[in-house]
Amino acid sequence: MGARSFSNTLAAIAIIFALHTSNPGGAWAARPAPLDTRAIERVLGMHGTTADGAFRVTQPREELRVTLDGFSITPRMGLTAWMAFCPHGDGAMLMGDIPLLEEEIQPVLSALAGSGVEVTALHNHFVRESPRVMFLHVGGMGDPLALARGLRAAFDAIARAHPGATPRKMTAPAATLDPSRLQALLRAKGEMKDGVFKATFARPSPSVTEANIPVTAALGLNSWAAFEGAPDRAAVAGDLALTAAEVNTVVRVLRHANIDVVAIHNHMLDEEPRIFFLHFWGVGRAEDLAKALRAALDRTGPPVS
Repeated sequence: MGARSFSNTLAAIAIIFALHTSNPGGAWAARPAPLDTRAIERVLGMHGTTADGAFRVTQPREELRVTLDGFSITPRMGLTAWMAFCPHGDGAMLMGDIPLLEEEIQPVLSALAGSGVEVTALHNHFVRESPRVMFLHVGGMGDPLALARGLRAAFDAIARAHPGATPRKMTAPAATLDPSRLQALLRAKGEMKDGVFKATFARPSPSVTEANIPVTAALGLNSWAAFEGAPDRAAVAGDLALTAAEVNTVVRVLRHANIDVVAIHNHMLDEEPRIFFLHFWGVGRAEDLAKALRAALDRTGPPVS
């Protein structure tokens, strides 16, 4: 090989190296193996959907009869378990949340032990509700089918805690709310279903990662609010995903509007930056509740571009 050819070869190698190092997420980067979503569904015995790069399964706790301040807490008001799988390397990252009655907590924790599914939080999302409901947040890294088996064991433990019980679909609450008016006040789209109007809100910047994986709305990084009742007396429940600097500002806005702040806590263990989830409950005129919630959301910074 002549000197010129050798020089050209070195130059080509340098260009390739520069392209690779300047674009590590490009064509040369190792891509996660796709999830076998049908196999996950078979293990869980539940169906799911794929969105934002994550496979998400939901399981409403329709058999629970929970009331608070004269309102029924239905699955759309916050009694739905969810589990999301995101491809990671040759496995998956799991995040999820399972509502539990007090007598279900320890059997479920025992069922998860050694399964690869980690407990990331255990706390309330309401106060004064009857019966008491706690929420178990879970995560994990590894074989998605092994993680699914751990989750299946948890749901089997829930079933064993109520031998002979037959799940019954809860009757949808009567509602005369005006969805278009609520959407206008919230400046967000929502959906009226099963007597409940529900809207979700994208988490404002900054972006959040866990194990260098972006945490998206499908993985639980969002704010939401659910309304039920009538225009003159409605209830709102939900939670807001906040940075540390936003927490107390939002608390003041909600309390000024007489909306209860019922919990402030983490849902994850190693996210960067830290995100706090503020759960709220309010009863009053539907428009007043929506205006107060919009005011709180406006204190959480610019939306993600």
